Amino acid sequence: VDHDATYWELHLYNSTNLNDKITSYSYVGNDRNQTTTQPVSLSAGTYYVKIDHPYYWSDCIYHFRVNTVLNLSLDSNPIAVGGTTRLNVSNNQGGALSFSSSDTSVATIDSSGKITGKNVGTAKIIVKAAATGNSSAISNSIKIQVVGLGATSKLTVGNASNGIKLGWKKVTGASKYIIYRNNKRIAVVKGNSKVTYTDKSTLKNGAKYTYKIVAASDTTTSKTSKSVTIYRLSNEKQSSVKNKKSRKMIVKYGKNAKATGYQIQYSPSSSFSYGNKTVKVKGAKNSAKTISNLTWGNSYYVRVRAYKSAGGKTFYSAWSSKKKIKISK
Repeated sequence: VDHDATYWELHLYNSTNLNDKITSYSYVGNDRNQTTTQPVSLSAGTYYVKIDHPYYWSDCIYHFRVNTVLNLSLDSNPIAVGGTTRLNVSNNQGGALSFSSSDTSVATIDSSGKITGKNVGTAKIIVKAAATGNSSAISNSIKIQVVGLGATSKLTVGNASNGIKLGWKKVTGASKYIIYRNNKRIAVVKGNSKVTYTDKSTLKNGAKYTYKIVAASDTTTSKTSKSVTIYRLSNEKQSSVKNKKSRKMIVKYGKNAKATGYQIQYSPSSSFSYGNKTVKVKGAKNSAKTISNLTWGNSYYVRVRAYKSAGGKTFYSAWSSKKKIKISK
């Protein structure tokens, strides 16, 4: 303040109407050029300042304008080629928004704020808000990174009653998955979220099969997933289960010449959700097993599957259909 004074008042108004006061501040200083800082939270708009001294009423009114700052965020970043994400805009004071991309060969954005990855690279997403009565036209930008499709991080295989079932973790940006068996393309599964496939081809019992998957979009493909190997074991059939004296039951089932052995599982639960007990039978030629020490009066559900040991791993067939037996002897 360029005046020989020691006490000043600063008044903040919403308009030139001096009755529309927001707040006042007082400060003391005897320098000819006095500086003060007062924190205040203001919305976008134009404000007016008047500085007074008890003996020197100022006729000068100063005005300044507060503009908003657009806050930008992305639901996900980076995204894959062919993938999408959404731009979020906050703190806009009502001005109409427009969107653009600095490089549409890398990423595009539509009028709703949906961003689509086109090619590997980095682009700047630019947002503009039109001027309003309270704010000038403003803009801000945020970077989006577009990466290539990644290979699925998880692939599992298992014998099913009607073939070999595959399952995998979905890949962001993929629109389809290409299935390979023994390095030969056998199927295309369309859709990002469909992550299972059953190979129902004529598969040979006891044969070894290796599967892998490639994720793909309309413009690119991922690296090949890690390969997973399985031995096909035909669906096991349980021929009969009978109660013998002394709380025993004898389970009979079909032989599988390519198996290492069999598993017999019995449970008081029809869904096998609790109380399960499993008996291992070694040898492909065995086709019956007697199980002892059962509880008299109880009912059990019984199922069978074959297993094959190879390369330090164990592979299983699908479970047979279940049979129910009551121990009455």
